[in-house]
Amino acid sequence: MTHRIGRLLAVLGLGLGATALHAQPAYKVYGFLMGGDTDVRTGAAISLTSLPWADLTNAEDSFALPTSTGGLNLANLNGAPLVAAAHAGSARCDLVVGGATASLANFATDTGSTERAASVAAITSTVEAGGYDGVDIDWEFPTAAQKTTNFMPFMQSLDAALKALPPAHDGAPRDLTFFISAGGALCGVDWSTIGNYCDAGIMSGYDYYVDSYNGPLSDPTGPTYTNCAGLRPLPDVRSTFAMLTTSGMAPTKLALGCPLYSENSSSQIPFILAQEYYSAGSYVFHSPQEEYSDDYTGPSGAGYSDGVAYGDDATSFCAKIQWALAQGLQGIGLWEISYAYPPTDPLTAPVWAVIGGSAPCLNPSPTASRSASATASTTPSATATA
Repeated sequence: MTHRIGRLLAVLGLGLGATALHAQPAYKVYGFLMGGDTDVRTGAAISLTSLPWADLTNAEDSFALPTSTGGLNLANLNGAPLVAAAHAGSARCDLVVGGATASLANFATDTGSTERAASVAAITSTVEAGGYDGVDIDWEFPTAAQKTTNFMPFMQSLDAALKALPPAHDGAPRDLTFFISAGGALCGVDWSTIGNYCDAGIMSGYDYYVDSYNGPLSDPTGPTYTNCAGLRPLPDVRSTFAMLTTSGMAPTKLALGCPLYSENSSSQIPFILAQEYYSAGSYVFHSPQEEYSDDYTGPSGAGYSDGVAYGDDATSFCAKIQWALAQGLQGIGLWEISYAYPPTDPLTAPVWAVIGGSAPCLNPSPTASRSASATASTTPSATATA
């Protein structure tokens, strides 16, 4: 995703071959995990079976890379071990194609008329052979010129091919999702029709790179920016949501992407490190942004710059999930799981309890509390034309 998400209610059932019953969240939680990721504090390998499966509905195996000849480079995936762990935990596992470092030229070639059929075939054969339950396309990002010639016909063909495959491990059809720009690069998608060819779009709710905030729900005093369509939105989740829905994207086809890291002027700091090394006494909660800031004072040689960083904690995750469900979104996406690992650590357990819907702030269940949270916080920010 930028460094780093269609059903309103998540599948609650037991995967075929699952070894235990887990109650998944009552909304979608797409958790991304790159192949080879390690515990960010110790450098030890991540135990895939110890991921917070009760708090996830979909594991997103990142990333397969387009090759420019209609094929895929699979070297960086977690592969079969993640698929098996997800299914044992009653979750789905999706193949993610692309990523922020994927070649835009390869995406353009592989989705064009010459290589499109081969690309779709390579993806679907990988899905079927690997036991994946769906696909996420993380093309960052198609241009306006590629909308009708590349992205839209590619998504239409891929969706049809995935739905034609035998059902996934849980008996449901294979899903197709895609990653959506935070607002600057929305011109390569036909928002009035893309919902016909995908199960969800994971809307980036972070990395605006305009104001200090990383993923604000609302930033009413923030500077505007000019996007690809000449609009001048605020750099916040509500403004992105308003642009998408006024362009024809149904809220029920969206999930809110959330960052499991904090950010300052020069570093992206994994959630667990941010929680561990923020200096005492300088914690500030910002409303209506629904983010906190604090001074990151990491250990020498940690590779992250000191300074004030902005990000989420359990309180702001709760506000974001409540907002998303109040708008009718499917749920959330997470970049990325390893940044809040291990999930049982005292620094990470509170946020996983919120993500999974078991925290007191989401009790009664998030779906039951929608009317209570649908107050002033549910009105999307207006966008202004240039």
